[in-house]
Amino acid sequence: VQLYEFPAGDVYHFDLYRIENSEEIFELGIEDAMSDGISLIEWPDRLGDLSQYSPLNIAFSSGASDSERHLKLQGSASIWAPRLQGLSDE
Repeated sequence: VQLYEFPAGDVYHFDLYRIENSEEIFELGIEDAMSDGISLIEWPDRLGDLSQYSPLNIAFSSGASDSERHLKLQGSASIWAPRLQGLSDE
């Protein structure tokens, strides 16, 4: 688990690659992260019963230079609007 703190709220990055069963996910504190902030989850197929949460889709694109990247964050559930405010650098 990696935590990124922003004024608008915390962003948690979970990489579930090494998770063998969904019970291990609870030990990572994923329920609190999902209720308190934004959780970015790699290997979401390993979530088991936690997959009922509303997803946030992330699209990556290249920028003007080789080292520049852009992210587009989009979620269809109404919970995402207040959580996404303040994350943009535009």
